[in-house]
Amino acid sequence: MFESIPWRKIIYVAVFLIAIFIIGLLLYMAFFAPDTSDQDNQNGQPANGALPDVNGGINRAVDTNTNGGAAVRITNVSLPAPTAVANGGKTLAPALVDTQSRFLSLAGNGVDMQYFDPLTGKFYKIDRTGAQRTLMTDQTFKGVDEVSWAPNKELAVMTFKDGANITYDFRTNSQVTLPSELQEFSFSPDSSTLAAKFIGPNEGDNWLAIINADGSEARVIEPLGEKVNQVTVNWSPGAQVVATYQQSINAERQEIIPLGIQGENFKSIETSGRGFQGMYDQSGARLLYSVHNSSSAYNPELFIVQSQGENIGKNNQRLGVNTWPDKCSFSSNANTVYCAVPIGLPRGSGLYPELADALPYEFYQIDIASGTRQLLAQPTDSSGTAQYSVNKVFLSAQGDMLYFSDSQGLIRTIKLQS
Repeated sequence: MFESIPWRKIIYVAVFLIAIFIIGLLLYMAFFAPDTSDQDNQNGQPANGALPDVNGGINRAVDTNTNGGAAVRITNVSLPAPTAVANGGKTLAPALVDTQSRFLSLAGNGVDMQYFDPLTGKFYKIDRTGAQRTLMTDQTFKGVDEVSWAPNKELAVMTFKDGANITYDFRTNSQVTLPSELQEFSFSPDSSTLAAKFIGPNEGDNWLAIINADGSEARVIEPLGEKVNQVTVNWSPGAQVVATYQQSINAERQEIIPLGIQGENFKSIETSGRGFQGMYDQSGARLLYSVHNSSSAYNPELFIVQSQGENIGKNNQRLGVNTWPDKCSFSSNANTVYCAVPIGLPRGSGLYPELADALPYEFYQIDIASGTRQLLAQPTDSSGTAQYSVNKVFLSAQGDMLYFSDSQGLIRTIKLQS
């Protein structure tokens, strides 16, 4: 009875039908089924129930075609033309000068830029269009290694490669020699006094000190001893704090202790990471800083905290951006901060910032009150293919222009208003 049933044929037909079903299902999934993996549902929430990505792609990795480090131009592809004014996409970032510029600073008028040209050994001032460049002084300076500008931008401390220090007054073209033991200078808000580290021949001779800009009336404030590298000299615009001391709490946290000019005992700031770098707003009331920890893949994270008087340490707010404070600039009312953010930041960049030196950057506008971030500009050339790294950022006093220096030392501009 069972031998009369054609089992072999039935099995062949069944296998054939199953194969047809599977092939049909695969074709449906490939061409007709809706893709819900990256789409939000009708309530505005991700389909998989996860929280939305609030970073908006900040620090995302990008696939760039390069050839020996030079950008490859893509042909037969229609790319959007860069805009002259920043609107969230590719934005023209022309160079003001075609030579290397170091020790940049916004000029006292809040519009021009001033800088040192290492090829000529001279200081220049250049207007916002790049059309007018003038010498700040006829004097030539060779071997300049560091420059610290005074808030009035008319004085500067220069440190030379041989360790010599001078204060130079660009108004009178005069200079004063400072002790070579002084390092890491920062001017007082009125530009009359300098804070610095005094590094002696022994650990017991290391001090936090202040000295008049004309070289007179030097005095010590705090002994530094063996902890000299844990102190950062940074005179606050509020004039209360001249430096900060970084003290370890554990492997993931630090305590930042402000050091006052009269030895005051200020409140400390606890950070959710290590590698503290900070920058005050124009009033000194708030401190923008970066730290890194294991949860950030040891990449820098930006925070902002109150930093004046009894409010020191309050409202410690994460801004959700991975970059450093010196790549940011406050608006005139200090309610907005503009930051250059590296794209594709590799793990460990907080420990080794040089990993970000050659990365392309894009600019974000951050509202401090709400913590919201908005992509402002992707700096490029007229072809739309160039990408630029960013060393330091400046915002014009009117808030209509961003200046930045790239990895080649060129000063570039981004228009924020037409």
